[in-house]
Amino acid sequence: MKRVIILILLVCILFIPGTSTDTAYSSKLPGTQRIPLSSLDENGCIEFLAFMGVSIPKEFSDRANIGSMAKNLITELESDPDRIYAIGSTVAYDFIEDVRMAVKEYHRDGSQHN
Repeated sequence: MKRVIILILLVCILFIPGTSTDTAYSSKLPGTQRIPLSSLDENGCIEFLAFMGVSIPKEFSDRANIGSMAKNLITELESDPDRIYAIGSTVAYDFIEDVRMAVKEYHRDGSQHN
């Protein structure tokens, strides 16, 4: 009986419509608004970067906190796209610039639909 209940709950969870991170950065119909990137969870931020073609450098992808790093960076750049970072690493600088361009592109494309 427990197995049947667990199976039913699992099926319900899989088929209940929810907010997908794809809706944050997919094409929208005219007149609809995109959600702020800062509202995505850590995994959603990683998925957003992958969707936008931003590669996470190996130096960062191996870190346990890469999700929170990505979320914090996206949140900062969404609120201040021209924010200046003093970074001594070209790998980190290039990553930040790639994220900056992805965030700007997301908002530029969204403004064309609104």
